[in-house]
Amino acid sequence: ALPLVSEGETVGAVRTSLSLGVIDDAMNRLWFSLSIALGLMFLIAAIASTMLARSITRPIDSIMNVTSRLRKNDYSSRVNTEAKGEIGDLSQSINALAASLQRQMKEIEENEQQLTSIISNMVSGVMLVNQDGKVELLNSAMERFLSQHKGNLIGQPYEKVGERFALSPHIHAVFETNEKVHEEVHSYYPQERIMDAHLAPYYGQGWQQRGVIVVLHDITEIRRLEKMRSDFVANVSHELKTPVTSVRGFSETLMSGEVTDEETTKQFLKIIHDESQRLDRLIRDLLNLSKIERQKMPLNLETLNMTALVHEVSVTLQGAIEEKRTRLVLPDPSKDVYLQGDEDRLRQIILNLVGNGINYTAEGGTVTVSLKENVEKVRLIIKDDGIGIPEESLPRIFERFYRVDRARSRHSGGTGLGLAIVKHLIESHHGEIEVESREGEGTTFTVILPKKQEEK
Repeated sequence: ALPLVSEGETVGAVRTSLSLGVIDDAMNRLWFSLSIALGLMFLIAAIASTMLARSITRPIDSIMNVTSRLRKNDYSSRVNTEAKGEIGDLSQSINALAASLQRQMKEIEENEQQLTSIISNMVSGVMLVNQDGKVELLNSAMERFLSQHKGNLIGQPYEKVGERFALSPHIHAVFETNEKVHEEVHSYYPQERIMDAHLAPYYGQGWQQRGVIVVLHDITEIRRLEKMRSDFVANVSHELKTPVTSVRGFSETLMSGEVTDEETTKQFLKIIHDESQRLDRLIRDLLNLSKIERQKMPLNLETLNMTALVHEVSVTLQGAIEEKRTRLVLPDPSKDVYLQGDEDRLRQIILNLVGNGINYTAEGGTVTVSLKENVEKVRLIIKDDGIGIPEESLPRIFERFYRVDRARSRHSGGTGLGLAIVKHLIESHHGEIEVESREGEGTTFTVILPKKQEEK
């Protein structure tokens, strides 16, 4: 409203007005427009921020999932993302780390498998005792030596496990002195065993002692062979010394001229002749045995009639049979038994076994030779009713120079090598020999030979 003035006087007023409804409507339209615009802006911003967040969190979630799987030893997991920038670089680094871990773990597993295979297939026993004195590892050879399954030994104190071979004091000494120990230990149950024991400390990082390694080598057979070699040398020396001493003594007596009696001279010469023959037999047997053992005597194979061969050998032994008045029972000559073999070697086998039967049977005794066959094998059985062999001597009768009755063997002219030669001759034919005997009742030797020899 404005005054209307004329000549200095207010003569009236002019007044104008507008309804506020129009303004309110305009403001309402303005706020509505602003609300829609802001809503659209917020929606767009939310969508954009969500997409941005997902583009960041998705590879991070994938990385976290991969690291979780790596922690659970799943080294084949990888981060699959196309992210760029720092997250992409991080993903590639995680994948490279996973590949490196997988490669290293594969190498570790291969090395562990190799080590396990080596330890499992070792003929020597291996046992690992940890720093707490408990058995942590042992191989199958050690299980065999201890005659127990490793399930009953793992986790047990070494005092309990080591009592079998008296290993406990040696393990204790390694723990105390931190030095290697080398000893020879014995066990007598269930059978005698001689072990070469090596014990040594093993270390972790920083050369800190973590326990003791025990390695056992079974040297039972080596010691047995050493004893056999020692016995063999002693026996050979004794066997050679006896005839040499006789020959030397009687020859010196004859050379001295003190013996003038012709009968005594002949007797001395006969003794010298017999002892020289015995010495010759001994040397020839030793040479033959050496050749057979070294397999330098090849088999001259031919098809032989064992029945005829046994009868031929019996003719050779006729003098001994008549001297001992022994009854020799031979196989039925009308029943032929054929096999493939070396005639000379088979003849020597028969001659030796039948000759032994005659020598160790009393006068008037009986020696029975029989043959049995099946599709693949022939059995030559020599049975006598002689003095027999003591049970404790049976496992050793095929050893060189082993004699059950030394005086009787020497008197019969034996060298103590006959059965050893027979055993090797039979083995050269891929056969076997078995013996059954009772002292005072007799002995039965059974030679089992294949009908056909394998060609090599």
